[in-house]
Amino acid sequence: MESPVPPASPLAPDAAPVPVVYLAPAFLARFVCDPEACHQECCRHWGIPLGAEELIRLLTAMGGDPQSRLRADRDVIPLEEREGFHPATHAARTRLRKDGSCAFLGQDLRCDIHRQYGEALLGWDCALFPRHVRRLEEGRGTAGAALSCPVAA
Repeated sequence: MESPVPPASPLAPDAAPVPVVYLAPAFLARFVCDPEACHQECCRHWGIPLGAEELIRLLTAMGGDPQSRLRADRDVIPLEEREGFHPATHAARTRLRKDGSCAFLGQDLRCDIHRQYGEALLGWDCALFPRHVRRLEEGRGTAGAALSCPVAA
């Protein structure tokens, strides 16, 4: 099934947008996270990167309430510009707890950012996972799902 994907991508923030049509399995468009059916590896053992725009949107949303602002200060870690990482895609990352889980993973195994602020404030990686995309050539690509997600597999 071919599905158009918006051309804007934090992976190429300075490039002129080129519309890309991705060839993808039909179930990907209907995928919904089901934390009760999986072991939550997507939210563990890696600080989820936030691009500059994602970071600004999240901090703006969290800044209105003093408790949320304290949480943002504690659980969002700014990154210094390093070789191989661009601030557009890696301006900050989420803090990991001692057990390796994302600081925003709730006790019910659902994302606190998603619950409180909606899907629009999720970082690119969180919004996309378990989907992955790959450009093959100008204007064409493929999309699939990570087999580490039992709901998608």
